[in-house]
Amino acid sequence: MNDETRKLYAAIGRGEELQIAHVNSPSNWFKWVPGYTLGTEAYHWRIKPREILVNGVRVPAPLEVMPEDGFIFIPNPWAPDKYIAWDVRNGGAHMVIVRSIAHATKEAAIAHAKAMLIRVPV
Repeated sequence: MNDETRKLYAAIGRGEELQIAHVNSPSNWFKWVPGYTLGTEAYHWRIKPREILVNGVRVPAPLEVMPEDGFIFIPNPWAPDKYIAWDVRNGGAHMVIVRSIAHATKEAAIAHAKAMLIRVPV
């Protein structure tokens, strides 16, 4: 058993949901159910990404830990691209990690920003 398969079994033990995608359709993820053999080469495997609700819309969960280097992406509904890219080596990024608004990808930050614009009835 390889390390990746061990991680998948550990995730199942923690009660986390797994997703699989056939190698010929790698962007079409669906819920893993017992019966599909873990570690088979016909499928890609991953732990289902966590999500949060923002104004009733499911968006990818923000980062919980500061990356050591690279960029984080902060949702900004008023920015032209709906996000701000921040190099973590420049400092100051801790604040957005603590406030749970920093994402690892542009796409996640854009989804978060668009959800922030939705008007919720009072």
